[in-house]
Amino acid sequence: MTLRAAPIAGVLAALCVACSAAPDVSPTGADLFQVAITGAPGGALLSAWAPATGRTAYVVGGYVAVEPSLVPGHRAGRLLAYANGAFTTACRTASVLWWVQGIGDAVWASGEDGTVLRYTPVDHRCVELDIGGEWPRGRPTLWGLWGASAGEIYVVGGSARPDGPHGVMLRYDGHAFTRVELPVAAREVNLYKIARGRDRTYVVGARATLLVRADSDGTWASVATPEAVAADPLFTVSCAAAGSVCAAVGGTADAQILLRSGFTWMRSAGPDGLPGLNGVWVEHDQSIFLVGQQGTAVHFNGRGFYQSPRAPTADTLHGVAGNDSIVLAVGGEIGHALPDQRGTILVRGEAFTNYTLDGITYRASGELRPSLGDARGQ
Repeated sequence: MTLRAAPIAGVLAALCVACSAAPDVSPTGADLFQVAITGAPGGALLSAWAPATGRTAYVVGGYVAVEPSLVPGHRAGRLLAYANGAFTTACRTASVLWWVQGIGDAVWASGEDGTVLRYTPVDHRCVELDIGGEWPRGRPTLWGLWGASAGEIYVVGGSARPDGPHGVMLRYDGHAFTRVELPVAAREVNLYKIARGRDRTYVVGARATLLVRADSDGTWASVATPEAVAADPLFTVSCAAAGSVCAAVGGTADAQILLRSGFTWMRSAGPDGLPGLNGVWVEHDQSIFLVGQQGTAVHFNGRGFYQSPRAPTADTLHGVAGNDSIVLAVGGEIGHALPDQRGTILVRGEAFTNYTLDGITYRASGELRPSLGDARGQ
């Protein structure tokens, strides 16, 4: 499934809205993802992570915006482990989990009410860490997490409440969490995700907030974003593990796509009529997956975009991630704030007729597009 890397100049020429219109989406072709699980009880699913190799993965989520007293068992959040067509609940938490990443020998997740979870697969142990600190405006929702090692982990967040805490960034050194000093412009906005690209770390948030910290500097600075994006939130940022491309996506009604060229971020073109985007995963310079509202799932392959001829699901897709063997896109009934809220999982790279979640069997659907090497089906 891996595509060879394209020269960065070619990627920019295809993506940059100022350079030329994006290639037309192919009007024919099969689905980008297989619908593995849909209508699964337990709340929506919000992000996924897969190790660098292999066909295992982890997914987090929970009962988004559901009144806590209505949540079954008062356990709103969950971490799922995936292998061989089976998703299994590994951990449950009192609060919804929004982000997941493997760091060292553990899987880490963060979420609402200041939740930080560490799961060690070797002994199936789930431990919630205390973020400490004083929170007179309430404990934050930690929407994003990134770590280089178990002794250097960052979480970012804020609050959905206007009177809640905003501009939250905490650093964990293996023993305790400390508040990180941020530029003034970022202190009163929600921060949603954090990612690393080569020698720089990026954070995105509300009001097109984009922060950067260079390894050589150590301090955080605001990055100017294109004027056309200024009123929109940026929900997720992702950088190629090997390559030059970083991408950030967002938008509440219409999609916003930003691409980093060197040290400059540019607004990028996408398929016409693309709704707001929630998730992005940059596999490498010639492979970017984007997901969002109305079941939107798109792939950019260095020359153009490919979008399934029909949305694989009507549910909102919130996160996407993978490796060179498997890619997962996850979402669900976000906005349906009732205890019967359900989750959805899309898969690329597997070929199972059925998938299971905690022993319940779901029949897969969709005709998977075999190759991502040509966005125009030529």
